Order: sequence, then structure tokens, then C-alpha cells
Amino acid sequence: MTRQARLLLADDHPLVIEGLKSLLAPRYDLVAVVADGHELLLSAQALRPDVIVTDISMPRLSGFEVLAELKKRELAIPVIVLTMHDEAGYARRARALGAAALVP
Repeated sequence: MTRQARLLLADDHPLVIEGLKSLLAPRYDLVAVVADGHELLLSAQALRPDVIVTDISMPRLSGFEVLAELKKRELAIPVIVLTMHDEAGYARRARALGAAALVP
């Protein structure tokens, strides 16, 4: 039996989180679900998930700030950024900060 990838979800919108959980829980091991960037950073450091799925616009720390902090702390965890923003600048900034992908 293959091990499911360990996934950390971060978004401050309960409806979005519930939708993502229903889509991803059957295929991944959801190690944590958090609603702000500060909790995301703490959970990432403590749990060391295989992948992080996060929003950009969140309370306390934005997704961009989390990406920068993960890079600074040398936590090489692939991050997929989900966002309602479709401007090219968001994608460029996310990639520059180390995001594996940005999904508008």
C-alpha cells in the first residue's frame, strides 16, 4: 500500500476549506487545516507536510509572507497557492518566493 501524501490546507474562508477538504481528503492525509498564515507557518514547521495548499489573502500573515518565511527557515515544502487574484504579478511574486504553482 502506498503512503498518501501529507497535506496542510490553509484558507480563511470556511466554505473554501470545506470544499477543498471534500475533494482532497479521500486522496491525501490532511495533517492540518488552518485559517491564517501564522498558524500555517507554525503547523508547517511542526508537522513537516509533503505539500501545502494555501490562499494568498489571509489574516496575520499573507501567503506571500508565509512563502518568504518558509524560504528563510529553509523548509523545502512544495507550496501550491490558490487565489482569486488572476493578475500576472501575483503569479510572478509567488514563483519568486518559491511557490511550486499558483492556481487562480
